[in-house]
Amino acid sequence: MHQMLWKEHYKIGVETIDRQHQELFQITESLLTAVTQGAGAAVYEQSLAFLTRYVVEHFRDEEAYQSAIHYSGLPLHREDHAQFTRAIHAYAQRWEDSGHDPAVMKNLSGMTTAWLIYHVISADRNIVAPAAPAAETPHYDRCVEVFAASALDVLGMMAGLDRSQMQIHSATPYIPTGALYITIELVGDRPGTAVFAFSRAFALQLVCAMTMMEMQELDGIVQSALCEIANICCGNGTTTLAAMGIACDIRPPVVSETLDCDHNGVGLHLDTPMGWLEIALLMADTRQQLLP
Repeated sequence: MHQMLWKEHYKIGVETIDRQHQELFQITESLLTAVTQGAGAAVYEQSLAFLTRYVVEHFRDEEAYQSAIHYSGLPLHREDHAQFTRAIHAYAQRWEDSGHDPAVMKNLSGMTTAWLIYHVISADRNIVAPAAPAAETPHYDRCVEVFAASALDVLGMMAGLDRSQMQIHSATPYIPTGALYITIELVGDRPGTAVFAFSRAFALQLVCAMTMMEMQELDGIVQSALCEIANICCGNGTTTLAAMGIACDIRPPVVSETLDCDHNGVGLHLDTPMGWLEIALLMADTRQQLLP
């Protein structure tokens, strides 16, 4: 069966894992199709049960393979799997608690699509082809530049956007503009809020590039996919900060159509062939915008 979501370059070269990945993508694509066509509760129940069961089986087999080849990244990989499994179970509980609200399935399908694509092309690929260390650590003057660099890497992997196709402009002070905002609270040495402001065109085309499905509205599928992408970008950003000796953690993403800036902020405006995206950090203490 032809799949729109699966792409040949997602293969990592291990037959069993690649086959299971294709099946996971097929399950996710079936769920996406179901929610876009307004399927009934029975179809959702079947997809959710299949996804919940298959994720456990696949993660078990993938971790067994990593253990057999003595993969050094297994502990972090196992934790990624555990977090995603908990997220799936949380959605299953929300589905029951909501009285089988289809909106829950829209959110689940968007989140699963974004997580699965990034996990396969990033973490899973490193099992057989570890990323070469950077020749030189990039120099950043401000924290927002770390999160923007992370976003550029993620968008390149997930949507094929080339950095040479993007133009970046600084926006200080940051004045919110966007059709959709994803905010993520930062805690630790750099408390504040990370903001991802998406233009309508960029939001729709980004999710379309991942799913190969035409998106017309900023609905639950699009919103949850963008939340997961912002979550990935922030997670990678805080990892980079940790390497600089700055302890920082993130809270779950929140989506909204408006944004009130309670704190001073600096932002970066990214123009791409798909549209534009703004990334900003809002902090009460503007001195913490700067890096050591």
